[in-house]
Amino acid sequence: MKTNEMLCDKFLDAVDILLYGGCQVFALELHEKTGGEILYFNNEYGSIEHACVKKDNIIYDASGSVTKAEILAKYGCVDMSKTEVVSRERVQSDIQEAEVMDFVESNDVRMADITEIADILNCAIQEENQIKKNKRISFEI
Repeated sequence: MKTNEMLCDKFLDAVDILLYGGCQVFALELHEKTGGEILYFNNEYGSIEHACVKKDNIIYDASGSVTKAEILAKYGCVDMSKTEVVSRERVQSDIQEAEVMDFVESNDVRMADITEIADILNCAIQEENQIKKNKRISFEI
């Protein structure tokens, strides 16, 4: 089963909230787990449309791995020039300023769920990296 399917099966409601309104909270949590870069996808006015984490040139949100094209289509971002790497501190500030955590909690998404979703994705990322490493080793032999 793909990681995306596992997440959606177990945490259907939480994933939906973390994709549409709570993406910054999830991106921050996944960043803490993976050390990946936090990306903001902005609209033409500079407003944040979606937040993700980029690790090893793969972009992740609460649904699992996503492509830039999927993000652009799903969230109405105009083009990739509106994408920016942001700091942990900036995301924390944006979450507080926009009261994102209040929105997430008002929709019955617990921090434990967010952490578990991030843990599942982090494990999948580590497994994928190990597979890539093993393939490189087998080609070198």
